[in-house]
Amino acid sequence: MTPHGPDDWDDADDGNGLDALDFDTPALDDDASGLDALPDYAPDDVEEDEDDDFGAIDTETSVEDEDQIPVVQAVNPPGTVAVTAYLNGSVAQVDLDPRVTTLTEAQLADEIRVVAGVAAKRATAVVHIGVVNMLVEQGMDFREARDFVGTNMPFATPEQAGEAELALIARHSDQAH
Repeated sequence: MTPHGPDDWDDADDGNGLDALDFDTPALDDDASGLDALPDYAPDDVEEDEDDDFGAIDTETSVEDEDQIPVVQAVNPPGTVAVTAYLNGSVAQVDLDPRVTTLTEAQLADEIRVVAGVAAKRATAVVHIGVVNMLVEQGMDFREARDFVGTNMPFATPEQAGEAELALIARHSDQAH
């Protein structure tokens, strides 16, 4: 008699040799669940409490979160368009004065675009300064750090941010004449 032959002492036909580990477990009844024996713990009708005492906490955290995000703002000389930008240069908010109604749609769009560009350059210049200072604190020479950040990182230099602000001022002084 061979161990895996047709006259094998195991009567199973699957031939995988693992039937010795099958300790005659009963067939699984898929219709019943062991959880059916547990009582239901959820009430049939759920009452929603409008005043859950978390309102004060929710409003406090949202105000704190808003205060912790650093932003930079640029305003055009007439004070009609103010753009707030995150430090990565993306626009966070655009505030318009009611006097912008005197501008055409194209003029307003162009003004928002220019002021947003100034805000983005000012914001990324803040990051530029921070990275240069961090490298200097780590022991790098100031000129090397400034050149490294200016060459290898997409942040505007403080000089570029200043030039953008001067261009915005010049733009409005030209329009006044």
